[in-house]
Amino acid sequence: GRDDRNNGNGNGGGMFQPVLIDHAASFRSEAFVSMEHENAFQTGATTCVGSKTYLRLRFLDLKAITAEFEGLLSEKEMHTLLARRNTVLGYLDRLVQEQG
Repeated sequence: GRDDRNNGNGNGGGMFQPVLIDHAASFRSEAFVSMEHENAFQTGATTCVGSKTYLRLRFLDLKAITAEFEGLLSEKEMHTLLARRNTVLGYLDRLVQEQG
């Protein structure tokens, strides 16, 4: 298997279940991760994602988030997650518009 440096940070589990990583810091108002920043692999900004990832983000909505995280996240945290999804999609959409 593949080593995961966040292995001890998750809560959840099976192959198709959501896993919360670094969830203690995820919803702080001052915590913001930009896809334009250096990534974890030290290869620069994220400028490409797979179509499957993009489409899953595009169709992720509050209903789906609530279905998966109700009881684990507050309503405010679920809205924050949706807002971050919108930020990521906005970034990716701008890349497509600029670079094709």
